[in-house]
Amino acid sequence: MPNFMMSSLPVYYELSHYDSESTSDMHRLDQLEVVPDFGVLPSMVQYGSTYDPNGSYYSHTLDNTHKLGAQFYNTLSNKVFGDFLLYADVNAAVMLADRDYRYRTGGVDTDLHRRNVLYQYSVSLNFNTFESKYFTRFDINLSSTPTKASLAEMVDRPRTDPLNIYLGNRSLKDSYTHKISLGYGTTRGQTTHSVSAGASLLQNAQARSYVMDPATGVRTFSTHNVQGNWSANAGYNYFTAFGQNRNLDISSDTRGTFVRNVDLVGGMRRRRVSTVTVGEEVKFNWKLGSHRLSAFADANWHRYLGKDEGFAEFSAWNMKYGVSGVLNLPYNWGLSTDMVMYTRRGYADPNLNTTDVVWNARVSKSLLKGSVVLALDAYDLLHQISTVSYMVNAQARTETVVNSIPSYLLFHIYYRFNKQPKKK
Repeated sequence: MPNFMMSSLPVYYELSHYDSESTSDMHRLDQLEVVPDFGVLPSMVQYGSTYDPNGSYYSHTLDNTHKLGAQFYNTLSNKVFGDFLLYADVNAAVMLADRDYRYRTGGVDTDLHRRNVLYQYSVSLNFNTFESKYFTRFDINLSSTPTKASLAEMVDRPRTDPLNIYLGNRSLKDSYTHKISLGYGTTRGQTTHSVSAGASLLQNAQARSYVMDPATGVRTFSTHNVQGNWSANAGYNYFTAFGQNRNLDISSDTRGTFVRNVDLVGGMRRRRVSTVTVGEEVKFNWKLGSHRLSAFADANWHRYLGKDEGFAEFSAWNMKYGVSGVLNLPYNWGLSTDMVMYTRRGYADPNLNTTDVVWNARVSKSLLKGSVVLALDAYDLLHQISTVSYMVNAQARTETVVNSIPSYLLFHIYYRFNKQPKKK
């Protein structure tokens, strides 16, 4: 017989309301008989006479979603065959979405109303056993989450931008993300092992395609549902502490992922790109009194696969490794520093194959029994951080320029106080 059991089944109702308006008014000042000088605005009468209805638009989105659900909790423990704890959480809901969308531009005035039913659920099961210094854990999680199809993608928007025409797709379906994850772990003394696996499926993913007219340069966009987007992952984690007073510990994280991306290019032609990633991270920590020394290494191997025309398969490495330390010196002085090296190899563009060393440091002084702390931080002492970063994923290469100060000094003053309330 169970020593403890608790169950509950609450039923709930939620109402979410969303109301948004967007307006963009364009004016053709070039149509004025006398164009004002640069920096000088025309009068309100002149300004109003240049209103461009074809280049302007108004949109209004209204969304009322009713959600009715039930959630079942159950906690069970038993000591007959050793201590164990079973926890279950099941949540299921049905949603009624009542939405309206209005889009107006030029001679186009479109009203769209959509009412549909969506579902959502999540299941979480967790089983733990306790035997002296031995602990075992097993868990499983399932979920399905909807994403409403955009009403704006169902309406033709032909005139606001003459070079980019957006056609609506009234048959666009809602998307669902289905996930499953499994986990198992054991702890004996100071050593922990754990394994995990999971998968995710994106049903009715939304992808935007376009066709360009080579004679005029006009691009016509439309959004459609595509299938085939999914991912899977697996991992193993290890941790152990040893040495005198367990002042040394080491951990490792081994992981692998597979991602399949499907989208549309050149009209309705489907493009499939897969990414395989295998990674390993190792960390080491050493505590010596109030001092601390750490080291780590993290390496990831990526393989990009695709059979479509114009796609070149390749492999690449992304690595980072470094050390950090914290020293508490006499006379309430403190010194901390970290140095990390970032390395990328295997990319065709030499801008991506880089090695950067980032070194940061801090000096601090404690005053008035720790009430006041003065600290000076130095970031990027070697001037290696670039304001331009490059990233490659399964779909494209992204170049990002950040307006920042990569190397600088920062002085801090901390004041700590603790005031007890007066006794009544």
